[in-house]
Amino acid sequence: MDNCETILGIDSGTDILYKSQILPNLIIGDMDSINSEVLEYYKKKTDVKIYSSKKNETDTELGLKWCIENNKKDIIIFNAMQNRLDHIQGLIANLIFAHKHGLNLKIINKNQKIFIAKNTKLFIEKGVNISLIPLTEVVEGITTEGLEYPLKNENLYFYHSRGISNVTVKNEIKITHRNGLLMLIISEKDVI
Repeated sequence: MDNCETILGIDSGTDILYKSQILPNLIIGDMDSINSEVLEYYKKKTDVKIYSSKKNETDTELGLKWCIENNKKDIIIFNAMQNRLDHIQGLIANLIFAHKHGLNLKIINKNQKIFIAKNTKLFIEKGVNISLIPLTEVVEGITTEGLEYPLKNENLYFYHSRGISNVTVKNEIKITHRNGLLMLIISEKDVI
């Protein structure tokens, strides 16, 4: 997070920031799920934008639109993900939205880091679960290094689950691809 340009707290995702003693640049959302004590604490320390709960966008999309309007490119969003499939699908849509608008977005919760791969090099512990998930019909020419199940100039398809639950076997991981949109999900005991 030291290299982050902007840290947003998205509604109840701000609770994670509070527990981690991280001060966000902005808290945004309708505030229907944030802990009220956390909200009051941060109101004294940072900017807070509160929206009506009757809106067309998710809180996360509001945060991304704010980033676009304010020319913020490197963004980490802390989001609890609430174990709701519809919210998780919305977050995936937000990743694509951010990518199409030139944003470098990472979504983080307690145990996962999610982002779009762009010829990625990671330094990570051995034994960490990592999933490669196509967000386009096909992601072409994927090559990986440092994973238990390596790929060498291979394709992954949106309608197959082949890229799920790979495991790091080295501390340096490389993932490249030629064409398509590839999401990475890194699952650790504690990301933050």
